[in-house]
Amino acid sequence: MKTLAFIALISITYFVVGLIILHFLRSDINPVKQATAYYAVGAHRFIMTSVFFSVFVASVALLIGFYQGIMASARSNLGLVLLGLWSAGVLVALCFPINPEGVPMTIPARIHRMSTPAIFLCLTLGIIFISRSFRQDSNWYPIYHSASVLSWLMLVTFIATFVVAITKTGFLGLAQRASLAIFAIWVIVVAARMLVVAGGEG
Repeated sequence: MKTLAFIALISITYFVVGLIILHFLRSDINPVKQATAYYAVGAHRFIMTSVFFSVFVASVALLIGFYQGIMASARSNLGLVLLGLWSAGVLVALCFPINPEGVPMTIPARIHRMSTPAIFLCLTLGIIFISRSFRQDSNWYPIYHSASVLSWLMLVTFIATFVVAITKTGFLGLAQRASLAIFAIWVIVVAARMLVVAGGEG
C-alpha cells in the first residue's frame, strides 16, 4: 500500500506541475473560458496526454489502496466503483480528444463532450462516499473532516461547472480548473494518510 501511495503522490504532482506549465506554453488558450481539454489539441498535446494519464494512474493507485487499506465494514464499495468509472472515463477522454474551437464537431469530440459531465459526476460522488467511509475506520478518521470538506467543495464546483456550461457565462475553464485543483488537494491528503496507514502509524 505504501508503493500505491507514492505512485498516487508522484502522479498527482506531475499532473499539477504539467498543467501549470501548459498554461505558460499555451497562452492562446483562455484559462477562464476554455476547459483544460483544449491543451490536448495542437501544440504540446503530448504533454496534456501525459498529464491526464497521470490522473488515471493516481486514481487507480488510490482505488487499489483504498480497497486494501480501509476495513471492509467501513469501505464504500459504491465510492470505489464510482472512482473506477472516473478512472476509465479519463482514458475515454484521452482516446477521444475535443476539437479546437471553430472546427466542425467530429464524432470523437462528441464522445468527449458527452462523457465528460458523467465522469466528473462519478468522481465527485465517488470521493464524497469514500470520504464518508473514513469516519468509520480509526486509521482514516484523522483526515475524515478535511477529506469530507474537500469532497463537498468538489460538489459545489461540479454544480458551478454545469451551470456555467448551460448558461454560457464564460467561466467554464475557471470552474473546471477549480474542480481539478480541489481533486488534486484531496488526492494529496488521502495519499499522505495512506502512507501513514501503510507504515502502521494509524
